[in-house]
Amino acid sequence: DFLIEDDENIKRIEYNLENKLDFIEDNYYEICISTHTVEHLLNSSSFVNEIRRISNYGFVLLFPKQRPYKYTPDTHINFYPYIFEVEKLVGKIDGDKKMLVDLKYDWLYLEKLS
Repeated sequence: DFLIEDDENIKRIEYNLENKLDFIEDNYYEICISTHTVEHLLNSSSFVNEIRRISNYGFVLLFPKQRPYKYTPDTHINFYPYIFEVEKLVGKIDGDKKMLVDLKYDWLYLEKLS
């Protein structure tokens, strides 16, 4: 399911994000950044919970503010056109620990954990 490739300076991991990231310790990374991922996952909330688990300080998500279209070929299975849809994914946005920025066509979500 995953491939880890070591280079002198780079560690590359390919992994099915539908699975638990159990090979990564709790709070292993200071900050995690995920761009244009959650809209492709069947269980995006599990992915967000895993990102919370492996992040020490916080994490950043960037994802499209797209509405579903009936006749557009698209690999997105989750859509977040409105704030309440984002809150279904991450919980109530309070503007302090959980912040959401409208970038017109995308959402930028930042969450502080500690």
